Amino acid sequence: MLDESKTELVSNFVAVTGAEGADAQDTLEACGWRLEDAVQLYFAAHGESSLETDEKLARRLQAEATGGAEQGPQRAGAQDGDEIRAAIPQMTDRLYGSQPHQGHLHPVSGGGFLHEHVRRMEQAPQAAAMMFPCPDQILTQLPLSELQHRAADEDKWVVVNVQEVEEFDSHALNRDLWSNEQVQAALAASSLFNQYYVPTSEAQRISTFYSVERNPVIIVLDPITGQQMKQVVGQVSPEAFISFMEPFMSNPPSGAGAFLSKSMRPASEQTPGSGAAGSRPCAEEQTAGDVVVVDDTSADDEADIRPGKATADACSTPVEPLAEEPPAGHERSCRVALRLPDGRRLQRRFLIDQPVRQLLSWAWSELPDSTRDRPFELKEAKPGAAPLLSSDSIESSGAANSALVLRWVDGP
Repeated sequence: MLDESKTELVSNFVAVTGAEGADAQDTLEACGWRLEDAVQLYFAAHGESSLETDEKLARRLQAEATGGAEQGPQRAGAQDGDEIRAAIPQMTDRLYGSQPHQGHLHPVSGGGFLHEHVRRMEQAPQAAAMMFPCPDQILTQLPLSELQHRAADEDKWVVVNVQEVEEFDSHALNRDLWSNEQVQAALAASSLFNQYYVPTSEAQRISTFYSVERNPVIIVLDPITGQQMKQVVGQVSPEAFISFMEPFMSNPPSGAGAFLSKSMRPASEQTPGSGAAGSRPCAEEQTAGDVVVVDDTSADDEADIRPGKATADACSTPVEPLAEEPPAGHERSCRVALRLPDGRRLQRRFLIDQPVRQLLSWAWSELPDSTRDRPFELKEAKPGAAPLLSSDSIESSGAANSALVLRWVDGP
C-alpha cells in the first residue's frame, strides 16, 4: 500500500504522461520515486507513440485552466442563442525544479505548451541516457580495434555492451548490473570493458559483424582473434553475469589457446589464401590471413592420442631441408601456426603445394636440442584430428591457413 506522498506522485505521473497506474508505479519505483526522472524515462521508452497523449494533455490542461473564465460567458451565450465564446485569457505555466538546466520545461505561454512538450519528448532519450550512467571506472573508452590490442597486451578478454537509449533494458543494465561491486570486480580481474551506443559506427560495426539481432547485448570477445566467445541479450542479473563470466575469470586468452602474431601485417601483405577455413577475422578489419584460432583445451584433452598411432608419419629427425620462406603476398603462399609442447606459438609462411614434410622440418628446427630425438607428429588443433601425412601437400592436408599442434608419439 502506497503512502500519501507516493500516491500523489503516481497521480501526477499519470496526469503528465497518460500512463496506466501500474506502469506509473513501476517507472517511479525504477527511478527512486523521482517524478521528473520517471517522466523523462517514460517518454524515452515510448518515443513518439506518446505524441497523441501529449496533445490531449495540452488541450485538457488549457481547458481546465480557462474553464472557469469561460463558463459564465458560454452560459449567457447559450441562453441568448449566441454561440460566440469569450476570448481565452493569456496564461503562463512554469515548472520549477532544483536543476532547471537538465531538460526541464521552460516558461511557455498559451498554445506554446504543446510545442515545448514535444521538444522535451524528442530530447528525452538523450536525457534518459544520462539518468543511469555506467560507472566510468569500469569503462575503457577506446574504439574496438584499440580495445582488442590493449586487452591482448594485458592478456584479458574483451567485453562489449551495445545499447540503445530507447530500450529500458539498457538503462536497467547500467542501474542494476554495471553498478554492482561484484560485477565490477569480475570485470576488472578478467577483461577490458566498454559500451557502444546505437547508432554510432562502432555499434553498427559490432552489430553487423557479430550478427546482433536485438539490443542491449553483451558480447565476450577473444582479443587476439576477435572471435565471439559468448553473447547474451537483454537484462542480466549480477549473479547470472558472474556465473556467465566464471570460465573467463579462470582462463585468460593465452590460456585458452588463441594465437595471433604480435605484429599485425598491413592489408597489402596478406596472402590470397587468407579466407581459408580454420581462420577467424578480427572485428575491426576482416584480415583472416593474420589470424589463426587454436583451441588448446580441446586439442589436449579431447583428442584421441595413442602411442604408436600413425608412426609412419612420426618424425624425430628432419626429413628434408627447410626451404626458404616465401615472401609476403606470394600468390601461392599460406600461413601456418604451430603450438609446441612447451607452450610456444609460432607462425610461418609456406607454399601451398609444398609437402607436409616441410612442416615437419620446420617443427623439428624449433625444438630444444634435448628433445630433438623424440618422435612427434603434427595435427590440427581440434578434437579428433588425425596426424598429417608427410606425403600430402600442405593444401591437400588442410594445414594451409590453419593451426597445428605438435604431439609426442611416445607419450607426454
